[in-house]
Amino acid sequence: MPPALKNQPALGSHLIPYLDAYNSLTCHRTRTESGYNPLLFSDLVLHAQTHGFFRTPEEFQEFKVLIQACDHAFLGFADERHRQAMAKMKSKSG
Repeated sequence: MPPALKNQPALGSHLIPYLDAYNSLTCHRTRTESGYNPLLFSDLVLHAQTHGFFRTPEEFQEFKVLIQACDHAFLGFADERHRQAMAKMKSKSG
């Protein structure tokens, strides 16, 4: 088993709905030649409204903060992988 999976932190059960929401939202993200785009705010609002995360402004704020934190982490990881791939391609061609 890879160390990253072996040592992954335990996710509290109260956070599972947010992870499920993020996984659902990320399936609809757009991508360009330079990498992935952030999730659209309008997609967050629509998902929150249709899945019960928008009962109060505070609840939506929590949803938005958690989803955007996941997205920020993913985009950082994806950007680093993209830079590594580009560097590898440059070293092979030059």
